[in-house]
Amino acid sequence: MLLPLAKECSLALVGYVKSEADFTVIRNKGVYYVRGGNRPGAIQYGQLCKPITWLVLHRNGKKELYELLSGNAERCNREDLMRIGFKPYGDEYWLFRIKCEVKDKALISSVFGQVKILRPYPQFLMVEK
Repeated sequence: MLLPLAKECSLALVGYVKSEADFTVIRNKGVYYVRGGNRPGAIQYGQLCKPITWLVLHRNGKKELYELLSGNAERCNREDLMRIGFKPYGDEYWLFRIKCEVKDKALISSVFGQVKILRPYPQFLMVEK
């Protein structure tokens, strides 16, 4: 008896962008950040143990898909983000480096189809390809 082939899965981070100015910085500098520490909506270190392949960003119903450069987050602080062009409020953050925006319509449709609810805080999603 043949077993069905397992679908390839990868991890996606679904993140909210709080302003159009932040979207501009994200696109121009190729980075995205999320809260660290113990504040509401923060991502804890243990949640970052698996490499993250995709980044889904949303604001006001608009969604964009990016491929991450390394899949691993870098710890950074408020001053680091301010130098890049963001205006953060806290001091502990995780920074993700973007490799490129995804233009493959089939992949975009597949990933976006698996995102059921868009929330104003980061969430993780296993994406089947």
